[in-house]
Amino acid sequence: MAAYSCFVLLMLVMVGGSGKEPTWGKLGKVGFAIGRNSPGLIPRNRSHFVKDVRRAQRDYLKNYEAVSGLETSKTMGLLYEGGSAAEFALPTSLRADSGSVLALKFFGHDASIAVAKGGRIQCVLELERLFEIRYFSPSADSDDPAYTWFSALELVQKKCECEDGICPTSFDHGVLVNFGTRLGARWQVNFPKLVEEVFPVREWRNVNHHEAHAMLGYFASPFRSAFILSYDGGANDGESTAGQRAAAATIQSEFERLVTSKVHDFLTRLQTAEADVEGIVLTGGCALNVVANQLIRDHFTEAVSIQPDIRKPRDVYVPPAPNDSGLTVGAVWAVTPPTGPRQPLQYLGFRLWDLDILEQEARQRGALRLSELGGVVHLAELLAGGPAWQAETARRPREQIRFSKPIIAVVRGRQEFGPRALGHRSLLAVPDSEAMRDRMNRLKFRQWYRPVAPMIAEEALEEVFGHKYTSSYMEFAPKVLEEVRRRFPALAHFDGTARHQSVSRADEPWVHALLLAVGRWTGLAALMNTSFNSKGKPIVNSVKESLQMLDELADLDYVLIDDWLFRAPFLKEPGRLPDESNSVQASHVGPV
Repeated sequence: MAAYSCFVLLMLVMVGGSGKEPTWGKLGKVGFAIGRNSPGLIPRNRSHFVKDVRRAQRDYLKNYEAVSGLETSKTMGLLYEGGSAAEFALPTSLRADSGSVLALKFFGHDASIAVAKGGRIQCVLELERLFEIRYFSPSADSDDPAYTWFSALELVQKKCECEDGICPTSFDHGVLVNFGTRLGARWQVNFPKLVEEVFPVREWRNVNHHEAHAMLGYFASPFRSAFILSYDGGANDGESTAGQRAAAATIQSEFERLVTSKVHDFLTRLQTAEADVEGIVLTGGCALNVVANQLIRDHFTEAVSIQPDIRKPRDVYVPPAPNDSGLTVGAVWAVTPPTGPRQPLQYLGFRLWDLDILEQEARQRGALRLSELGGVVHLAELLAGGPAWQAETARRPREQIRFSKPIIAVVRGRQEFGPRALGHRSLLAVPDSEAMRDRMNRLKFRQWYRPVAPMIAEEALEEVFGHKYTSSYMEFAPKVLEEVRRRFPALAHFDGTARHQSVSRADEPWVHALLLAVGRWTGLAALMNTSFNSKGKPIVNSVKESLQMLDELADLDYVLIDDWLFRAPFLKEPGRLPDESNSVQASHVGPV
């Protein structure tokens, strides 16, 4: 269910000088609440909800005028939390520091650890991936939080991969996100001591929650100056009834209206103050709302001109982990800002925990090396139902040949950073039939209406959307051209949009090459892509779990683990499967 409870922090970052060293501009910031952060979020009827939203909006405007006028010389914030307000300050400037940093988000959901050297991120451990509990919180999901953190730190010590091959064994700075504001004096003393049993730290610092969100968004962006919107909250992806979906649609509509209204208000004030910004940065949990992101991009940037009355920033940027799982990277950059070229952030996670058993499993199961079969060319033939797939189906009993094209899980290299699967822990298939989308949703135990995001080669973006909509982290949802939807009906959501991942050679050479190879067979360099994980669990990160899913899930045909291609067992229970007669390309098995 997509119900949103968002707290908003608006700020302007103005940048001077030749380097990207930010100073906080004179535009203040204020938070406002949408809905209520409680189990009673969904109202009984729309009118009650609208009253709540309008009351929040009135309070927001009143406090905006009182606290954060343009004359404010020091950046201050007013954040609604449970009906109360609290002020806090951000530093007026940041100083460069080339030391090593260990950043930790301890309290609450999405706990994580980041390691950095000289402002460059070396690895990020999202604790949910290690302990296999989504949105993992050591304080809530563990009987022994101290032991949990000790285990996580030891894993970072053993398995973090650093660019020069040498990872820090001690750190110049230890950084805690929001630490001390809610935990009390005992943990302020004891938690750093626990950390230093594994990693000695020279000095400890605290970084504010929204400051960390803002630093991640700003430094990851391509902009030298930016208007940053940081707003927490997000969507609940659990089961939902028709009534709940209707209520969620109402909330989404009001959410979009309020957000666009506030962005317009702040951009207008910037124009009045004769302050230009290069781009808009969206961060915080609500920046995972791709529909709202697209609306802001369409309304307020040079790419699509819907608002003629304001000067437009160049574009909108959303970082790969705008939710709380990215806070530790932002905390690192609040202490040691990056000074070199922008760092790619897609794949900062860890390799498979049990990678040492891969070759033994491959020999026992008769897996083949993809590189010896032809690499991405062979994999593309399989996905497109070409000769490689025909040869494979010829080996199977007739009752096992159920589809003209397979679904293949890809588990390669380091895990993705953030909540999106971007080709390293993905389920892939050709999007040429509604039946394939049904299979993919059934494989994921999801409702039929849930969107399946495509990955699209950079060269094919204009063909799909009529415009080069880059979206490296699935952060936007533009409309797919009607002719493309007819040819590839599983490419788009039922509303005609696609939450796509655009892939260039610079982003990920292997995935890019695979997409181009698929395009030579199907006529479009695109694949359906969704995360490879068990129901209710985080994205997979073990050989054992990957192969267990291959054995048990009827709709999964192959798993590629690094270079080893594993086939599904012949005797898997076939189950009830949809008709593929509506597939436009079902019988097409030759290159175009």
